Amino acid sequence: MKQHREIIPLFYKRFKCIGDQCLSHCCHGWTININKKTYKKYKTAHQIEIKEITDKHLIKYPKGSAINKYSFIALDKEDKCPFFGGDKFCRIYKTFGPSALSYTFQTYPRLKTQFDGYTQHLLSFSCPEV
Repeated sequence: MKQHREIIPLFYKRFKCIGDQCLSHCCHGWTININKKTYKKYKTAHQIEIKEITDKHLIKYPKGSAINKYSFIALDKEDKCPFFGGDKFCRIYKTFGPSALSYTFQTYPRLKTQFDGYTQHLLSFSCPEV
């Protein structure tokens, strides 16, 4: 039987997002994929502000897309996520909590790669706090 091993750097478990203290933010310039369950949660929100943003910026992919690619958040004119508030916090996070975030944002900047019986856990240097 082949043994599966994990490689986890010591700093990986200590990483914490510094939120509004960050010099940059991760809500700018990249595709934010949303799975079907999260899409439905956002679309059925009772909060007017969330509903207005989802009606305008939550776009479904064509049928047959990957499991975590049911839809995506269209960025605003400044190439930012429309849920990103002036206080540098995510409106989804503030309204519904961390469990309502898409897979992309629940895991970022954490990455996981698998090869030849190993799982390697990494942090992306695109995050200034890393």
